[in-house]
Amino acid sequence: MSAPKTILITGANRGLGKGLVETYLARPNHTVIAGSRDPSNESTKALSKVPKAQGSTLIVVKIDSTAAEDAAEAVKELQQTHGIEKLDVVVANAGIAEGFPKVSELDVQLLQKHFVTNVHGVIWLFQAVLPLLNKSSTPKFVTIGSLAGQFGETASPIPISAYGSSKALLHFYTLQIHHEEPQLTAFPLHPGWVQTDMGNKGAEVMGLEKAGITTEESVTGMVKVLDAATRETHGGKLWYWDGSKQPWNPSMRNKRVHVSNDMQGRRDDIDNGMDRGKRETAAINRSVTRLPRYGGRSNATIVALAPADSSALGHNDKSHGKIFNSLTTMQRFEKQEQVSESLTIPGQKARG
Repeated sequence: MSAPKTILITGANRGLGKGLVETYLARPNHTVIAGSRDPSNESTKALSKVPKAQGSTLIVVKIDSTAAEDAAEAVKELQQTHGIEKLDVVVANAGIAEGFPKVSELDVQLLQKHFVTNVHGVIWLFQAVLPLLNKSSTPKFVTIGSLAGQFGETASPIPISAYGSSKALLHFYTLQIHHEEPQLTAFPLHPGWVQTDMGNKGAEVMGLEKAGITTEESVTGMVKVLDAATRETHGGKLWYWDGSKQPWNPSMRNKRVHVSNDMQGRRDDIDNGMDRGKRETAAINRSVTRLPRYGGRSNATIVALAPADSSALGHNDKSHGKIFNSLTTMQRFEKQEQVSESLTIPGQKARG
């Protein structure tokens, strides 16, 4: 049996949001807060008929992602009217995907519309709910990411410039939240190409009958990811609905980082979650510059395989008082078009 939780979901009156509301209300002693742009519309009113497990309750609040004050007003209502003292999970689900023009045909107003809903709205939501999240012992702030927001050599050729760029920016801000709020588990979660109104509209544009997976499949997988998520395992990473971790930049999928270490510090300071004192291999998510932020005493040699044009290998982390910019060896492998680089953390001699 799951522990009692208070969960807020935006865009909750249909599609994935509705599926999440239904799933959490089916759990005992859960308070589910459904954020809707218009609580008076029929789809939102229909949420009151969703079956509830013993002790579970539904609260509906108005949160329009295009209205700067809505999230703050909703939080005030939750505290003053409903006695909500904390939030355990917030899922920033509300979003839009409208129009599929090429960049040469992109109306900047359409771009702005996507940015306001998919990015500004999430920032306003986060700022409003943070005080209540901070009162939870296990706070989670999850955004709905998308593989459309990845970039690199294998970026999608589909004309989704407005939607994709808004999701790329959303990924950036979610990662910033992860780094700035050490008490939170924050990450973007890609729901897959789901048979919602929005997903099927995209399929139609591409000449397909419907999107790839059902809402039920996506929601079931997403909830498993949300249940399992901790800062150490999931924070600051891009996750897929089926529980797989996705690279921030798909063109880096096959690059590897090897770490031989004897260090004391926080496990979550290394993005790939390596155990202390063990030599492991894991995929780079972004670049060598994001590798470690160590607390305490550190002795490690990091060997990275990166593209031949890799630059800015130094990592200046003032918060931990260490500058990782000592490049000790460089060997080019022309055939693989890669560079093997050893970075020595201050305090340890370079290894040959």
